[in-house]
Amino acid sequence: MKNSENIHFEKYKVLLNEIDQHTAFLEDMHHEYLKCRNGCALCCIDFSVLPIEFYFILNELRNENLKFSLEGNLMNDVCAFLKNNLCSKRCKNGK
Repeated sequence: MKNSENIHFEKYKVLLNEIDQHTAFLEDMHHEYLKCRNGCALCCIDFSVLPIEFYFILNELRNENLKFSLEGNLMNDVCAFLKNNLCSKRCKNGK
């Protein structure tokens, strides 16, 4: 991977960590009102990921030597990384 891609991915990781911290705080505060659970993919429908998100996730999957195919998921109005109603990246981590 090019050094400039590494720099962008590292900055993106910092941003993701900040978002995860804020999300965890809000989830803790409002957990009794949240209905999403593992297997719920309602928020992964009718949207696409940004290019940096796409390449970051793809890079992470490749770095973890996970076999991954985008066949059939690019034009279905769901996130390209949604597999069996789970996020390909997050389901590996148990989140």
